[in-house]
Amino acid sequence: MLATSEIAIKRDGVLKEIAVAEKVKKQLKDDNFHHSLIIDENLSYDDLPPEIIRLNAVDFKKSWAVGLQDLLKALDDQKVEKNSPDPDKSNALYQQIFLHNKGIIEREEIYDSNWFSILSFPKELRFHDYEKLMPKGFDVRELTYPAVRYKNYLCTFAWEYDFMHQLPKTETYNSSQTIRIPTEEILSGKYDSPFIGNFECQRLIVQLLNKAFELRMKEKGVREYPMSNKMGYWFEKGKLEKDKFNKVLLVGKQKDKHWHFGISAAGKLYPFPVLMISSHIFFTKDE
Repeated sequence: MLATSEIAIKRDGVLKEIAVAEKVKKQLKDDNFHHSLIIDENLSYDDLPPEIIRLNAVDFKKSWAVGLQDLLKALDDQKVEKNSPDPDKSNALYQQIFLHNKGIIEREEIYDSNWFSILSFPKELRFHDYEKLMPKGFDVRELTYPAVRYKNYLCTFAWEYDFMHQLPKTETYNSSQTIRIPTEEILSGKYDSPFIGNFECQRLIVQLLNKAFELRMKEKGVREYPMSNKMGYWFEKGKLEKDKFNKVLLVGKQKDKHWHFGISAAGKLYPFPVLMISSHIFFTKDE
């Protein structure tokens, strides 16, 4: 086989090899003894010497995949014997070509990811029976600690007396009325009861994670932007020193609009507990 390029066809040594191959072909009386592989995109068939054109040319210029397919078909048609598969030889060849002088280096690298692992959870998910202790129409989103409603209960990681300053009636609450579920059982998928199933418990934990992030953003004093299924948060001009964080500009101007870097978050428990942070750019007409 001859890999034909614009440079190769001008070399005397290549032309001599073609002449030898032509002689052997005649001796063997085998018209398919050799093939020419046209690999140079800049090489026209008009530029090829007649000796090469006669070498059963296979076109690799347009597509290596198609060229290889045509070559393998030609070899199959000629019933060229194939070597038995040898994984060790293939691996050795791969090592020589691709991994030569490329070893594993033990050193620290920066791992960039928007998945932030949640290393630990409170030991219990608690359901406080506050039905008669909360004012009618009370919005649990206003509570200091993350909490969501479930049936007649308030689902939270917080203790039963952590809400006394906002819900004064809970001061006399009987703690034995609280349903407590080990968080580890929920995360492992082993919990189940007539009161609530494991899947629903996991769903509530995700809601609490998202709520905790929202409360943290409110503490930071950033602006909110309602999105389709979550809340986005962005930085106003002048909130940060020179509108930068770690020398990165987070607020700028484009023509008559201002752009603001923002983020949103979503809790996930699979494949492992994380808070997934997404970045956004918000535009405003004023600062």
